[in-house]
Amino acid sequence: MNKQWLSAAGVATMLLAGSAMAVDDRQNINGGSCDNYYAGQEGDFNHQSNGIRNTASVARYVYCPITMDEVANTGGTTYVWVRWTGTGTMSCSIVGWDVNDTSLGFQSASGAEGWFSIPNITSEDTWTTYGMYCSLPAGGRLEKIAVREASS
Repeated sequence: MNKQWLSAAGVATMLLAGSAMAVDDRQNINGGSCDNYYAGQEGDFNHQSNGIRNTASVARYVYCPITMDEVANTGGTTYVWVRWTGTGTMSCSIVGWDVNDTSLGFQSASGAEGWFSIPNITSEDTWTTYGMYCSLPAGGRLEKIAVREASS
């Protein structure tokens, strides 16, 4: 077989795969990137390779930065899923801010151990940044955050 044809076929396959990935512009974030929300509580958390664990005997708040890489993201999020382990109920809110640091609103949800979904947050600002705040039950571990970007 012709080596040039094989190279062209390889490039075409990579381009098609790249196109498929662009359709599902998802960010998977390790819960270990989250941190204590209140400065005085930093000793109540253990950063692990599979998330952040609340070592306190009561619920504590964590803050998680949400990275969006879609340059023209003017649609907000399509979904936000959170996975955690522990007992009780964890609640989270995601909030967006525009270029002037004005809140664009927030969405909240809660769930028992496992995955739960936070409703979409919409934005018409290309410069929107997002953050998530969660009340993590005692002994609980926030493991993963999955965010899919919406673009218009």
